[in-house]
Amino acid sequence: MPLPAASQRLCDHMRTRWPRAGGVRIQALRVVEHGSGPSRRVHVESDLTETLPAPGATPRKWLFTLDFTEDAAHLLDTTPDDDGLSTAGAIITANITEWWDLKDTEPATAALAVRVN
Repeated sequence: MPLPAASQRLCDHMRTRWPRAGGVRIQALRVVEHGSGPSRRVHVESDLTETLPAPGATPRKWLFTLDFTEDAAHLLDTTPDDDGLSTAGAIITANITEWWDLKDTEPATAALAVRVN
């Protein structure tokens, strides 16, 4: 299955099973492929919006990028079934939750996302 189709199926799956991770809502999700052959990299990009902003504050928004190269080979390169989508969703959600919890104290973790507003 081409990655754009896998991207749409994964996004649809996550909207129903994991609409939130940590303190953010997953607004959109894309699977992006860079290069081919041995230099191929696959990233999952997620648009995130804070779910509980400070009173009177505008919700913060981020672009979260996760290197998904190893997992994509097993979960997204073929026609993903519900188990594969669930596994991919659990991996992505766990990484977003970890980022949310550690972004203010762990620079390497904080680097997974860029604030866009």
